[in-house]
Amino acid sequence: MASLLPPSAMLQLPPGKHPDLELELSGRARAVRRVTPRLLFFELLDASGELVECLAKERDGFLAAADLAALGAALDGAPLVRLRAFPESHAAASPAVVAHLKRIEASDGAWAFPAAAAGARAEAAPRYVGREAWKRSGNRVRPNNESRHQQFVHFLVETFGEAALRRGAGVLDVAGGAGGVAFELAFRWGIPCTVVDPRPLKCTSKQRRAFCTRARASGATPPHAPPPPPPHEEGGVAAAFTHAAICEGLAPAELCLPRQLCCLFGERFPYEQPRLWRDCSLVVGMHPDQAAEPIVDLALQYGKHFATVPCCVFPSQFPQRRTMAGEPVSTYEQFCSYLLEKDPSPQGVPARLACVKLSALEGRSTVIFSVPESSAPEQLEQEEVHASGTTGSQMSFKQSVCEDAQGQATDACGDAVPDDLAHVGGQLEQLS
Repeated sequence: MASLLPPSAMLQLPPGKHPDLELELSGRARAVRRVTPRLLFFELLDASGELVECLAKERDGFLAAADLAALGAALDGAPLVRLRAFPESHAAASPAVVAHLKRIEASDGAWAFPAAAAGARAEAAPRYVGREAWKRSGNRVRPNNESRHQQFVHFLVETFGEAALRRGAGVLDVAGGAGGVAFELAFRWGIPCTVVDPRPLKCTSKQRRAFCTRARASGATPPHAPPPPPPHEEGGVAAAFTHAAICEGLAPAELCLPRQLCCLFGERFPYEQPRLWRDCSLVVGMHPDQAAEPIVDLALQYGKHFATVPCCVFPSQFPQRRTMAGEPVSTYEQFCSYLLEKDPSPQGVPARLACVKLSALEGRSTVIFSVPESSAPEQLEQEEVHASGTTGSQMSFKQSVCEDAQGQATDACGDAVPDDLAHVGGQLEQLS
């Protein structure tokens, strides 16, 4: 049974869908927009004058396509209605909360959708179709982590704070792939983000739907003839996102869109891109493959905050890796332990590195991150620690002082380049 949520609490929800919560709303339906035969939007004006954006979608599992067609016709007269829905929060997007329709009926009882129990409250169990934990891809069965980017970004915002992430040049997304993390940060949260990946970004169908939704909400009109894609501009907004925005009638200059550098990330990056490296607020990597270790090494070397979700171990490419116990790094758990053991904090000093598992995701979802100074008085809950010899459900990590780079050099272009910090030896404090 879904928990009843007061409308006043909608804006406090974390990003994402919340099918376990339920809203009971009433008011006048208006501004009906039929997007497809299986999807329609409308606004609900309640007695207090507040507008709530509502959507009815066949994929949610409560209304069939025939119900949606009849509902669209019933709402054309702007009737008074009562409805039940579950909320979806879009954080920085507009509207901030959308109500997914579960049941709707006319206030006078003339009609109801679904049609069963017209004029009375239906007590049937919700038919919301939840996310499958695993999916088949060809001959392989793999974790269904389609929401991994949203979950990771939510962790970043909760851990480091929006204001901190927006500082300077914003977030540096290493090995960003299709730009899932960068798109969530920039387009949905308004946090500047630059992707470092040799492959040019492509706009996925899910991202195109986000542009389309934003365009409809703002009343933008798509051009009659889509313009050709713009050329790639190194360090500028990704051409694929610029083109997708223009095709939906949006002005790219008025949006926060991901930027991209088509290059590899390695030990020379701070010298090749000194200004971006100096000004970025956070270095992140969501399944960055071979770049996972350079993210940790360079962030520690230059006193940068970072967060990465390691994926592949590549034991044959890096046979020199050894844990503190002297074991070769060949499993995912050993790799996470190996990265945590890079913590330079001396014995008895609070750890600078921590790890936490994103519980909403399947598969490899352990975040290795530097502890922000603001978390000093708090305890970071760790649902599952993928580190050798570590058990338990909670670990406490306190404030650590990240020393700034000692001294600066100047490159041929006059940009400030931080000197290498002396490597500080140390051992990872035993976790119990």
